[in-house]
Amino acid sequence: MLKPLLLITAIFFTAHSSAKLDTLPEEFADFGLDSDLTISYGDLDQLLKITVIDLGRSDRGFRKGQSGIGTRTRAHKNNDTALEANRFYYEEVVKANLKTGFKKIRLSLEQVPEQIPLNELVLSEQLAYWLNLYTTALLEKLIEHYPIFSTEDLLFGDNSLLDEEFITVMGHSLSLNDIQHNIVFKKFGKNKPIVMYGFHQGNIGSPNLRPEAYVGSKVYYQLADNGEEFVNSNRGMQIKGKDRLYLSVYYQQTEALFDDFEQD
Repeated sequence: MLKPLLLITAIFFTAHSSAKLDTLPEEFADFGLDSDLTISYGDLDQLLKITVIDLGRSDRGFRKGQSGIGTRTRAHKNNDTALEANRFYYEEVVKANLKTGFKKIRLSLEQVPEQIPLNELVLSEQLAYWLNLYTTALLEKLIEHYPIFSTEDLLFGDNSLLDEEFITVMGHSLSLNDIQHNIVFKKFGKNKPIVMYGFHQGNIGSPNLRPEAYVGSKVYYQLADNGEEFVNSNRGMQIKGKDRLYLSVYYQQTEALFDDFEQD
């Protein structure tokens, strides 16, 4: 039996959740039962394939501390997570014309509900839409702030980019936190809490960034794959000693999805 339950704070950042969208707008609340309408994400899929480096699954390995020539000082920061999680080509993306690609796709995705009302889509198609919009918008903002030496203030400070209302869908101004907590978690999360694994945040303690877009026909498989990768990595969970389970504090951000957070 694993007890007590402890949360890693040395590696991962303090949990933060703030979203201003109090209730789920009517335009986002319903769904189609047997609709065969689908949304194509070929442009986003291709962009992710050329900008995300897939490093594969964690083997729970640790990077050895590195020391420079002529010094006894060794670097040990995050050695247990340094070899984990996919990487994003920030430097190359910023140098190339690709830096505007995510913004263009985000603006295009915002217009989709004007052409196909979201309420006419089946739930899996809606979920894929929100996850892709979130991912595209997040990467757009991280690219704008690159180079980033610490994401703690950027993500969880008083002016968190997660709270910035720069996304507009059907006349509603939305933040990244609105999409995660007040749309996806409220509409999909209680029945399928696995949606928590669709929200990469650009830091080491969050779920992985996939090198592909989410697709309605396989979105739950993709989320299950994210979840399996996360919990089987040092970033997500670690067992130390005989009775201590350490978790990423990302789980505190998903507390609303659990009936009994501590026990669950």
